[in-house]
Amino acid sequence: MIRKYGDISSKVTYKDSERPETFGDLPPNDDEIRDGGKDMPYHVQANAQGLRMNHNVVFPKKKKHIFMMGDSAFFCPFLDNEFIISAVLQKTFPDAEIMNSGIICYTVEDYVTLWNEKAKYAEPDLVIVQTNGGDITDLFFTHRNHFSRSGKPFLPSPNEEKFYKDNYAR
Repeated sequence: MIRKYGDISSKVTYKDSERPETFGDLPPNDDEIRDGGKDMPYHVQANAQGLRMNHNVVFPKKKKHIFMMGDSAFFCPFLDNEFIISAVLQKTFPDAEIMNSGIICYTVEDYVTLWNEKAKYAEPDLVIVQTNGGDITDLFFTHRNHFSRSGKPFLPSPNEEKFYKDNYAR
């Protein structure tokens, strides 16, 4: 995709006063060892802008901005930053700025709200969104209540409530 759309560039720019402090949802300047409960430690680093990368994005931009949004497939749990997909792409495309906002368990709804609240201000020329079949089940009210970045409660639809009661309620 990066090669296919290599000549695409966005003309959208924002003033520094319009730009939020973060473009992603990781804690700014995070630097920790995680293991995900699997006894497989890995090093997670986030820049000051809440993206899983080891340096900050600067403005005005000097390189093509490629913004990655996804769940665990882009977050790459159990891999140190230097081995995650965005770092490999950064080495492959040194003339671009590859930004990784991947967060485990995020959904399409989370990508939309992240885009509207933060990500668009990174002035991306290309946005790569990773989805999978789990994104359908991620919309079930129980998953949304557990993982949604909005933190608001989600009530079940009548069909979800019936399905839940028929299959899970005791």
